Amino acid sequence: MFFIMILTFVFFFMTFFLSKKKSKLMKNSYFESGFNYLGKLIFSYSIHFFMIILIFVLFDLELFLFLFIYFNCNLIYWLVLLLMMFIMMTLLLEWKYIKLVWFL
Repeated sequence: MFFIMILTFVFFFMTFFLSKKKSKLMKNSYFESGFNYLGKLIFSYSIHFFMIILIFVLFDLELFLFLFIYFNCNLIYWLVLLLMMFIMMTLLLEWKYIKLVWFL
């Protein structure tokens, strides 16, 4: 058992030290935080990032509201309809600003 543990650590450190380390430009990007950096100053907030986050939040809310349809509440039907209209409006807004990317 001790031998297997030592062998595992040896292989771990061998892969760590012998692996190729490539510095890619995209890894140094700050897009995941939503900010575009220019040197040390914050240049602007990425509107593309904001629109993607908004759509993900809306889809989460849509799934949450679909759970309440099961309970047969009339108010929920109107909320789901309103949410669907809002999702369609955001889809059209993304289409207008050419932020919508279709992958085939």
